[in-house]
Amino acid sequence: MSFNTALTQVYTNAQWAQAKAQDAQDAATAAGGFADAAHADRVAVDQAAQDVRDALDAIEAGPVASVNGRTGVVVGLQEALVQRTSTAADNGVALVMGSEYALSAGSAYSRPLPAGVAGNQIVFNSAGGWGSSLFTLGRANAAHTINGVADNVLFDAVDARRVIASCTAPGAWVLSVS
Repeated sequence: MSFNTALTQVYTNAQWAQAKAQDAQDAATAAGGFADAAHADRVAVDQAAQDVRDALDAIEAGPVASVNGRTGVVVGLQEALVQRTSTAADNGVALVMGSEYALSAGSAYSRPLPAGVAGNQIVFNSAGGWGSSLFTLGRANAAHTINGVADNVLFDAVDARRVIASCTAPGAWVLSVS
């Protein structure tokens, strides 16, 4: 009898061990699923954090291409013009959209406007003393127009603080003086 009791006890212990092994396997499977879900969530959170960092970098000062193709520096949520200088050494070099140029006095020189995209602007200011020089605002293509005229514009001793060139369509620019 004691042999049967011992055998029964071994059998009961074996069943208990098998049940615990199954519980452990189920727990491991569930933990693996939770780990996969946690990893996927972490990847999504990391990607969202990177997107936010990229957006903040662009907002703070990074050069960006906006929806309509202009290039400038983002300040807050407004696009500011990139500050540049222009001298006779830049003669013949195309102007860059989204820029504000301090035109330098000195010898006469010319800079052509690019074809442009509607909404683009290029600004010229008097910070470089351009009012005492000859500056020709040219066209990159003979078919392009400035203020509706297919001709270059010569600025000779201009008494204007700012001249704004605004693109209304590719190759069509309008000047305003302030």
